[in-house]
Amino acid sequence: MSHNAAKHAAGERVEITLDFGADAVHLRVENTTPRHTLPDADHVPGYGLTGMRERIALVGGTLTATRKDGGRSWVVSAEVPA
Repeated sequence: MSHNAAKHAAGERVEITLDFGADAVHLRVENTTPRHTLPDADHVPGYGLTGMRERIALVGGTLTATRKDGGRSWVVSAEVPA
């Protein structure tokens, strides 16, 4: 998830939180997005959030992605059983 923040919001603020609980591990990545995001000439499309969600589901986890601050920030959270 932090790779996506670096790829799509280079130079912007990124906050990463990793919590280990008795029942689950939770990862949260929040980043601001550039005001003008233009496609990179070297950009190779991938599976993005769908691919991350599918891979996390394989181990019984969940992934959510939401926009906040009027679309200025992304919050992506993943939780997997411990």
